[in-house]
Amino acid sequence: MPYKKVAVIGFGITGQSVIRYLGDSTSELIAMDTRNLAVNARQLKRSFPKVRLVTGGLDQHTLKTADMVVVSPGVSIHALELANKIGPQTELLGDIELFARHATAPIIAITGSNGKSTVVTLVDILINAGGRTALLGGNIGVPALDLFQKPTPDVYVLELSSFQLETTDNLKADVAVVLNLSEDHLDRYPSYVAYTDAKARVYRHARSEVINRDEPGAPQIPLPNSVSFGLGVPRNGQEFGLIHEGEVDWLAQGDTKILQADRLALKGRQNWLNVLAALAVVSQYRMNITSAMLDAICAFEGLAHRCEQLANKDGVLWINDSKGTNVGATLAAIAGFAQPKVLIMGGQAKGADFSPLVAAMDESVREVILIGEDASELEAVLKNKVALSQAQNLEGAVLRAKEISSSGEVVMLSPACASFDMFENYRQRGEAFRQLVNLHVLELCDSGGQA
Repeated sequence: MPYKKVAVIGFGITGQSVIRYLGDSTSELIAMDTRNLAVNARQLKRSFPKVRLVTGGLDQHTLKTADMVVVSPGVSIHALELANKIGPQTELLGDIELFARHATAPIIAITGSNGKSTVVTLVDILINAGGRTALLGGNIGVPALDLFQKPTPDVYVLELSSFQLETTDNLKADVAVVLNLSEDHLDRYPSYVAYTDAKARVYRHARSEVINRDEPGAPQIPLPNSVSFGLGVPRNGQEFGLIHEGEVDWLAQGDTKILQADRLALKGRQNWLNVLAALAVVSQYRMNITSAMLDAICAFEGLAHRCEQLANKDGVLWINDSKGTNVGATLAAIAGFAQPKVLIMGGQAKGADFSPLVAAMDESVREVILIGEDASELEAVLKNKVALSQAQNLEGAVLRAKEISSSGEVVMLSPACASFDMFENYRQRGEAFRQLVNLHVLELCDSGGQA
């Protein structure tokens, strides 16, 4: 490296990982946050006493004179107009760009509106079960730069958000994939096109790509050794998909059957698609699929808050899909279960267009229970398309769902909205739902805390 003067914008997990990585190689390191985060500032000062901290705004002189400004994903470079505030010789980048410049092992880069965390976890499981070493990080778990603190693996597996990709120019992924695209984060991007353009940056400089052929709007930059995945029957040896034999569904590549779908602990057709995506990615990483790898993914029960089975009581399956924070995620969750469904939806819309939900309100959706700040927006779209009711809070929704659901049905929390009107994040919302199901459905006296 070394750098003389670097500014890091954002005191969160990513910002702290940047400070850790650059601390010993930078003569002057300044950390800034537009918020007055006194607690974070005190913690940073204890951990990094040599770093100068600026809270409640940006130091204009530092931005003009720094060699490099590293922006955390949660900070919009457009909202802050950073391009107009930095010096002419100052680099403006994010942590993934910094990671890509210094990584010495291949990188598998996975993005998409929905399913990223599940797919990167599946890829990590497959590679490690296949006898190679993978380290997982990025938008899930460990910040990318903190992975450098561990022994170099055979491959890095990164989950990447659009926020991370928009400040990345030199990522040379060994395998890159955009899983899907759905209207999301339109409270940050000026248009849906701007959002999809940010996602498409993952394909820049990639050695190979994996394409979701069921997503006609997804960015596709065909490379000679690309492969695709989807829920349809594979049309050639480069496609991953499903083969139906009588009552049995097989995950397959071309006409080669790989895995019987009902062996998977993961439930729902959307998770079959996630497994197909992971298999396609690993094939592009030039690994042969072994029985040990298949056994490992069959045992994987999924991540919390992503079509997670909470209970099966009196024949009613209760599903926690709190991570369904946009319309695309909820559509996938609805399609993933053939049984009649009672849906709990609502929260903060983030400027989303709810109209695609109308087509999913077929006879399999018995009722939608609406909650949250933008319940009226959902009601306006779904009115006369499906039975609707409203609940004052999540507990009221659970009680209503318990009252009307019958054996053979699914009750699903899949909000199609962000959680910030009622909860800190989707995790807190999902945990509240878990506790309420424990209390009111499973009738466990100790529900693990207050809901």
